[in-house]
Amino acid sequence: MYQPSTEVRIGAVPWNPSYKHVRWYADKTAQANGVSSFMDASKTINTYTYQRLDGSIDVEGNPEEYYGYNYVMFQNVNFGSKWFYAFVTNVTYKNASTVNLKLELDYVQTYMFDYDFKPCFVEREHVNSDGIGEHIKDEGIDPGELKCTYSAIDNENMDCYMVVASAVEPLKDGTYVNNGGDQYMGVTSGTSLSVFLTIDQFKSFMQALSDNGQQDAVSQVYMCPRAAIPNIVAKTNGWGYWVDASSPTPSVEKNYNLGFTTLDGYTPKNNKMYCFPFEYAEVTNFTGASQQLRLEFFGNPGTVSLQRTGGCDANSRLAYIPTNYNGVNRFVEGAVYLDKYPTCNWVYQAFANMLGASEVNTPWGFSYNSMSQAPYVNSFIDSTQNIIGSALSLDIPGMLNSAVNGAQDLTNTFANFSKASRTPNTSRGGTNSTTALVNYGTYTMGIRKYTCRAEIARQIDDFLSVYGYNVSIVKTPNITGRRSWNYVKTVSANMGGNVPANYLRAFNQLLDSGTTFWHVDNVGNYSLDNAII
Repeated sequence: MYQPSTEVRIGAVPWNPSYKHVRWYADKTAQANGVSSFMDASKTINTYTYQRLDGSIDVEGNPEEYYGYNYVMFQNVNFGSKWFYAFVTNVTYKNASTVNLKLELDYVQTYMFDYDFKPCFVEREHVNSDGIGEHIKDEGIDPGELKCTYSAIDNENMDCYMVVASAVEPLKDGTYVNNGGDQYMGVTSGTSLSVFLTIDQFKSFMQALSDNGQQDAVSQVYMCPRAAIPNIVAKTNGWGYWVDASSPTPSVEKNYNLGFTTLDGYTPKNNKMYCFPFEYAEVTNFTGASQQLRLEFFGNPGTVSLQRTGGCDANSRLAYIPTNYNGVNRFVEGAVYLDKYPTCNWVYQAFANMLGASEVNTPWGFSYNSMSQAPYVNSFIDSTQNIIGSALSLDIPGMLNSAVNGAQDLTNTFANFSKASRTPNTSRGGTNSTTALVNYGTYTMGIRKYTCRAEIARQIDDFLSVYGYNVSIVKTPNITGRRSWNYVKTVSANMGGNVPANYLRAFNQLLDSGTTFWHVDNVGNYSLDNAII
C-alpha cells in the first residue's frame, strides 16, 4: 500500500543516553538542521517503508563501517512529518553484507517541543540575573582558610591626649577653686575634665594641686583619643584646656571602599563569589573583639560604612557602628568597641600634700609649710629633745611647767611632719592592657578584607559555572537564558505534555537527577563563554 519513503540518516552526535548533557534547540527547524549537521550524507537510507521507534535497523555494509556512529534520525514520511531521534547502542554483524544497528529512542530530542514545563522545586540552576548580593543562599561549600587581601587602620585623630578628672582646679596665682562638675555628652559628672597636650602642662597642674594640699581631688588620669574629645577651651589662669561640655558627642562617618575586583588575584565568573562566605569584611579592635560584615549587605555594596562615635569620660569607649547595613540605618548590634581608654599612673606626694593642707606656727614666730624647710625638721626635733632632756635632769620647775610642755607639743607636731617627710612618693592610679596598644600604635580600629585563596576560589567558581547556584525555590526551571549551557536540578519534577507516559516519567527523572541543556554544538566544552543573554 505504501512506497518505501522512510528516510534514515546515520551519524555521530556529542551527547549520549546518560542524558547528563542534552543538546537543546530553539525550535523544530533548528533541531532538524542541527542534528542533520552531525549525520553522514553517505549513510542516508531511503529504502524503508517504516522504522519503529525502539528496535533495530539493518543496513548494508560491515561492522567496521559503523563503529564510529552513535546516532540516527528518521522520518516515516508515509505517516507524518515528525522526525524521530535515536541512539545507536550496538553494532552487530549479520552477514557479509549486512549490519544490524541496535537503537534506543532519544526521548528528549524526539519530544523536545512536546514537554510542558511547569513550576516545581528547583534545587540548582543557572540564574538569568546575577547582580552582586542578589543570590546569597548558602552553597554548603567550604571556602577554606581565607586570606587577608586588604588591611587598614583608622589613624584619623587617633592620637591620645592626657585627661585628668578632678574636683579642684589649681590656679597659677597659687590659689585653687572647687569644680562643680559638669555634664558631658548628656552624662552628669561630679568632676571636671582637663586636657593636657604636653607632659609639662600635666606635671605643673599636679604640682600645683600638691602645693595646695588638694592632690586627693584627682579621681582619674587617662589617655583619650582626640577623636572622642569635643571642642577644648584654653584655661585663662591654669594649665591645659577645659573640655567644652556644651559640645555634642563627636561622630564621623568612615567609608572604606573594598570593591569587588579579584579574590586573591583571581577574577571569578560568578558574582556569588563576591558574597559571604567567599569574601567578607572584618572590623577588629586588635584585642579579640571583631565583627564580620558582608560586603553585599551595605547600601553601597563593597564599601564598608562605619560611624565612629564615643564620649571622653574615663568610662566611655569609641564605637564603630555599621551604617546603612542590611536595611538598617545604624546597625548597633554589629558595633565594635575600642577597649577602655588607657589609664595612667601619677605620683602622689604625701609630704607635699600634707604641707599644702597644713601650716605650723611656732611660739617664736616660725612658720613651717614648705618642702624647702624639710631638712631643718629633724635637726629642730633633735635640739628640742635635748633641751627637754636637760631640763628633766636639772629638775628646773619653771621650764618643766612651761617651756618643756610647749616644746614637747611642738616636737610631737614636727615629728608627724618628719615622718611624712621620710614617706616616699607613691603611685596612684594604674595602667591597663590598653596602654600597650598605644605603644604599639594599635589603639585604634582595623578594617580587613578576607577572600578565598586563588586556588580555592577557582575551584568553587568552576563548580558554580558548571552546576549553577543553589536556588531552592518553587519555579519554572531555567533551561535557557545562558549563551552556552544551562544546568537544572529539581526535586519531584512534574512536567507534563503530549508525551507517552514512560518518556514523560523518564524526563522528570532526568531533571531530578540534574542535567545540562546545551545551546551550542560543542557539547561538554566548559571553556566556552556562558554569559547571561
